[in-house]
Amino acid sequence: MLARTVLILPLFVLATSGTFYAIVRAQYVRDWERHAADTAGDLNADLVSALAEPGGRLPDPATWSQAGLIPEADAVARRYLRVLDVVRINVFARDGALVYSTQQGLAPRSPRPNEKLEAALGGQKVSSVEFGRDEQDFEEGRHLADWMETYLPMRLPAGRDRRSGPVIGAFEVYQDVGTMRAGLDFLGGVIVLGSLAVLGLLAAVLVTVDRRATRAVRRERDAQDTLARGLEDMVAQRTADLRQEREILASVLDGAPVAFALLDKDLRVLYVSRQLTQIAGTVARPLAGPADCSDHWGPGRRCDRCVAERALATGRVATQIRSVPDDRGEARWLEHVAVPVRARDAAVRVVEMVTDVTERRVDEERLARAGRLATAGEIAATVAHEVRNAATTTRLLLQLWREQGGPGPEDLGSIDVALVALQRMEALVENLLRLASPRPSFALIDCGALLRQAVDLVRADAHRRRVQLVEDGDGGDAALCHGDAGLLTEAIVNLLLNGIQACDRLPPQAPRQVSARVHVDGPNLVVQIADTGPGISSDAAPRLFEPFFTTRDGGTGLGLPIARRVVEGHGGTLTVDNAPQGGVQAILALPLAKAEVAA
Repeated sequence: MLARTVLILPLFVLATSGTFYAIVRAQYVRDWERHAADTAGDLNADLVSALAEPGGRLPDPATWSQAGLIPEADAVARRYLRVLDVVRINVFARDGALVYSTQQGLAPRSPRPNEKLEAALGGQKVSSVEFGRDEQDFEEGRHLADWMETYLPMRLPAGRDRRSGPVIGAFEVYQDVGTMRAGLDFLGGVIVLGSLAVLGLLAAVLVTVDRRATRAVRRERDAQDTLARGLEDMVAQRTADLRQEREILASVLDGAPVAFALLDKDLRVLYVSRQLTQIAGTVARPLAGPADCSDHWGPGRRCDRCVAERALATGRVATQIRSVPDDRGEARWLEHVAVPVRARDAAVRVVEMVTDVTERRVDEERLARAGRLATAGEIAATVAHEVRNAATTTRLLLQLWREQGGPGPEDLGSIDVALVALQRMEALVENLLRLASPRPSFALIDCGALLRQAVDLVRADAHRRRVQLVEDGDGGDAALCHGDAGLLTEAIVNLLLNGIQACDRLPPQAPRQVSARVHVDGPNLVVQIADTGPGISSDAAPRLFEPFFTTRDGGTGLGLPIARRVVEGHGGTLTVDNAPQGGVQAILALPLAKAEVAA
């Protein structure tokens, strides 16, 4: 740093000195030009006073010789010689002819090309240094010294302003620049001596500053070393504190009834609590590095639908309850909750919490059974009423048939009524059995093919009722889910039949159509069924999924409750509402198969 400063400061001093010298020199030249202008102005005024014609008008310089005014002009002009180093004064007429000069024998002279003179005759002031070695305007007036040559206009006075009248000629004023150069040389010497003095002073200052800076740097380095040692001690202490806090946190997590695991965005396990090894049935051991889930659950025991993967993909909390066999082969129920850890609006890690909910599951099953028993009591009353009415009707008709000695042609209608009542009883009992059916049996199924099969089952009924079926069951290779094909087919058939039967309430000329399509929407597979029927009334909408509630004559009111139970048993949702374009729209959403979600 000091070496760089030693190089820069002399250059700076030289540049400053040179700039100062150039400024002063320019000011010198301007002062001399001003002196020449003042000389010409004063001479112009004196000539007006000495040579003025009646009326105060200065004669044209071209007429001075004929008028005998040269001696008077010479007397006036010579008073300005040697004033401010003026050595020669020339006077030119308007046509550029030299009419007078303080140097004997130089005037008169005829006009010759001279740009500086032409500029002065045009009202401008022109100055330059005429060196003795250069070619000069008049050989007879040659000078060996260097002179400053200044051309200025000669004007007629205009009121009090002697510099604004019309130009009638020009002055050429020569000044000896020796005095100016002597002054500049003296100034240059002073500047050189001053620069040397400044450089010496700066050198002394630099040496002093360098010594002080060296001592300050040494003190600063010692202070930094002391601070570094203190920081190292603080880091070591903080590291020990963090290690202790980590051990305390690990002991808290290990003692919690919930197991914890930390996974990165590639689903590699970064941390597991001891409780997870107990739940998974593996040996607790520390992680030497990122591990796979199978290191803790064992080969082939990974989740079918990984909640950590879903949490990373969606950026939302994901949950799942699954069954795993224990050492005795009995089912254990585990609840997985995955919480994404976000950084810069993106999930980069996920914390997974695993809880053994087997006892809670057993309690829920008991409560569910109790609820089903309570529901069964309510259903029993309804069933008893329906079955009793149907049985009474059948019994009366059959008794009447027997008392009349056998059926005749007129009795066929009564027999038909009895058959319809018996069919109603049979359908009611079948739906009750479905409502109380066991859990579905899951397998990988193609929902597109499932929809086409359901449409084929109701096609005859739709044709009989003059309802057009529009089906788009091509959901692509991605339309796969895990479920019970039979139960899902029955649920879709129920929804299709509801749409077909709703068209019965339309006028004969109204279009009758039921559309069914399947498509993938994010992590879900959606089956959408819409009809052009009259829609759902505001009174009926809140009760659509109540058992035995129906708006259709002859309906049991169990189709939609059964369909919803089937869909929710598959982890999906079923919504039925009025469509924006009219009619009713049923949307059945099921989770996609795991492989399709990952794709």
